[in-house]
Amino acid sequence: MIETLCIVGVGLIGGSLAKDLRRHGAVANVVGSSRSEQHLARARELRVIDRFDTDVSAAVRGADMVVLAVPLGAMQSVFEKIGPALAPGAVVTDVGSAKVSVINAARAAFGQVPSC
Repeated sequence: MIETLCIVGVGLIGGSLAKDLRRHGAVANVVGSSRSEQHLARARELRVIDRFDTDVSAAVRGADMVVLAVPLGAMQSVFEKIGPALAPGAVVTDVGSAKVSVINAARAAFGQVPSC
C-alpha cells in the first residue's frame, strides 16, 4: 500500500489516478500540488486529495510515491524543485507519453537517472 501519494498536477489524469488508487484501497493519503490553489481546493472538496500545497517541494516531503502529471516541458523544472525534498526511497514516476524527454529531464535535474 502507498502510505502517502503526491500527485503533481491534479488534473484529469492525475486526479483520475488518485481517485482510482483510493477506490481500490491502494493509497492511504493523497497530497496534491498545482499552481492553482482554487483548483486544489476543489479537488479536496471532491475528495480527490486529502490535502494540498502549491509549493511542490513542500508537497512531496514525506511522500513514498510521487506522480508527475504535468506537461512534458515542465518535467525538468519540477524535478529540480522536488529533488532536495524527496524522501529516501521515494518512487517518482510520471504519466507523460514520451519517456526519452522525461529521462533526459531527470538526468539534467538529478545529475543521473535515479535507481529503480
